[in-house]
Amino acid sequence: MGNAVASLLSMHKCDMPDAAGTHVEIPIFFPCSNKVKVLKMNAGVQGDMTLCLHRIPTPAGPVPIPMPNTVKKGSLKVKFGGKPAAREKDMMAHGGKISKGIPLVKIG
Repeated sequence: MGNAVASLLSMHKCDMPDAAGTHVEIPIFFPCSNKVKVLKMNAGVQGDMTLCLHRIPTPAGPVPIPMPNTVKKGSLKVKFGGKPAAREKDMMAHGGKISKGIPLVKIG
């Protein structure tokens, strides 16, 4: 059985450590495939961008600094718009993974 397909607004978890633990989970937001839709949202593909909020220590407490992050690896078998489809558990550039996809659609 495959993993849930990722789409615009699918969440990712970054394992990179910062001043308050690990980076904050943020959705994938750009550009995603405009040729394939899942529940009316653009499907996620390898290379899609998101941000990680890296919190740095300050006297007033940790302050989040946005850092770019991308989907590093997608499906070897399924392509959307010529790019590997992104799925739940696929790797992100900072070492984390896509943590939440759309469970109604699973791909290998």
